[in-house]
Amino acid sequence: MDKQRRATRKTSLKLYLNIVFIASIIISVLFTAIFMVQDNIIKSTERIRTEDYWRISQLCKNASYLSQQANNLASNVAFSSQIQSALIQYEYGEKPSLEQLRMQINQSLVYNGQFGSVLYDCVNFVIFSNDGEYIGSKEQYNSNVNLSTFQWFSQLKSSKGQSMWLPLGYDVNGSQTRHTLTIPIVKKIFSTQSSSSNTTDETVTLGKELGYTMTFISLDMFSNLMVDDIDTSTKEFFLVDNNDTVINCKDQKKIGEKLILVDKKNGYVDYSGSDYIKTTKEIKDRNWKYICLTNKTEVNREGMIALRTCIIICVILIFIFSAVGVHITHYIGTPVNILEKYFKRAKEENVSICEGSSILEFDNLFQSFNNTMNQIHDLTNEIYKNKLAHQELITAAKESQIQALQMQINPHFLYNTLDCINWRAQMDGSNDVSIMIQKLGEFFRSNTEITGETTTVKDEIQNIELYISLSSLRFGTRLRCFIDVDEQLYSYSIIKLLLQPFVENSIKYGLEMENSCESIWIWIGEDDGELVVSINDDGVGIDSATLENIRNLWNGMERGYVKTKSIGMYNAMRRLYLCYKNECNFEIFSESGKGTQIVITFPAVKI
Repeated sequence: MDKQRRATRKTSLKLYLNIVFIASIIISVLFTAIFMVQDNIIKSTERIRTEDYWRISQLCKNASYLSQQANNLASNVAFSSQIQSALIQYEYGEKPSLEQLRMQINQSLVYNGQFGSVLYDCVNFVIFSNDGEYIGSKEQYNSNVNLSTFQWFSQLKSSKGQSMWLPLGYDVNGSQTRHTLTIPIVKKIFSTQSSSSNTTDETVTLGKELGYTMTFISLDMFSNLMVDDIDTSTKEFFLVDNNDTVINCKDQKKIGEKLILVDKKNGYVDYSGSDYIKTTKEIKDRNWKYICLTNKTEVNREGMIALRTCIIICVILIFIFSAVGVHITHYIGTPVNILEKYFKRAKEENVSICEGSSILEFDNLFQSFNNTMNQIHDLTNEIYKNKLAHQELITAAKESQIQALQMQINPHFLYNTLDCINWRAQMDGSNDVSIMIQKLGEFFRSNTEITGETTTVKDEIQNIELYISLSSLRFGTRLRCFIDVDEQLYSYSIIKLLLQPFVENSIKYGLEMENSCESIWIWIGEDDGELVVSINDDGVGIDSATLENIRNLWNGMERGYVKTKSIGMYNAMRRLYLCYKNECNFEIFSESGKGTQIVITFPAVKI
């Protein structure tokens, strides 16, 4: 089944090369198209943003000019001499009745000739007193309205005559404004003339607060702001106030509605389910802004042209390179077929290729094939000749393994032999020999009964105590050993026979070579999650050359096993490194004539 699957996956050289050619073309053109499309989109976006910003800058200038005209309309009412005279008389002179004042104000607003052009762009004018009380208006207005009830009145009252532009909307208090979208402008009226009663009143009324005017500007004033030289099928222009309410746009139905735009991660905004490029410019002193939206299709237009061009080029190149690929595969396929034929024949006989090739690489390959076949023939003969000798070597190796197994010592035989020697020593009255044999048996039994590479601290201490006892039988009071281990550490793991090689070295070089006394201190403790083992003696010490050699052995553990004379110590160091790698440490300090100290650290792990 596996062979059948592998067979179905095989393709001819011609098909493979054609696939490679076509895939290379498609991938190359694809990456080129992606780059060109992205580059065109980026450049098109920058160009559109620049053009749109220029257009809305012109629109902002026009809107700013018209808004200034609207502001002038409100100021004309506030600076009207007749209206100011009536308000001065009402606020600071002999107050006429409110009805008389209203009649006088209404006549001034309706019949005064200076407001002829103003009234065309304004839906209504309303005058209020200093207390916010309604006084008069051009069109019918609710006489119960008081400005002090509006949230923005405190800001208006503290103003110094600047116009305050309110959000676009309907005002239900007026006969005209309740049906018409308007832009309300409120303004505080200050006196710009003196009282007409006498000249002494001039300093009293000039600059005094007289009341407030509210001017309702018709949106028709901003209806002719659209740009003529643009494609409105792909662009949208909106003039909005500070609440994003539409003041002017192409679709008259959207005027007065809130403009909702959703920002997207790709840099576009969503408007009515389509993606647009958004360009914005604010109108100073009005909190208005002009927004231009350009449809994404306008941005992608040049990119799609580049993509279609790349596709056409890709199709043309595929046809060209397919023809070239067929010719190349035929040119290359002929020597490959020759090689295939001779490889099949080489399974049964020693063959050589006599044909040549005009392609240098294939001609070299034919020569290499011939040389290889000759070498295989020679190697086959040599292997056949050496086969019998190899069989003899295998037989000899097996016999050597059997002999080695037969020569292994059984530990039980060793224990039985020691028991016999002990019994014989007791019969002869050699108590010292009997004690040494017993201790030696206990020491060997302790070593052989511990399985695995590690043991507990308690078992390791008991084992080293047995070794010290054996050594004390030989050296007597010349050898003193002190062991300090906290019982809480007895259950921790330690490498088996880690201490014995170092204690053995202390005894060997401290007592055997010198006729003197020696003390050995063994201490095991825990420090920050690590077991610390210290072996210290007051022996003869180690010379600097030997000490440096031992340290080099530890530092070179990563390089693998090396031969050394210090077999016991190096074996312990090697096992320590193999068990813990970089988590352990070995340090040795010594001074000639003053003793040696060995400090070993490794992770503290309970068994």
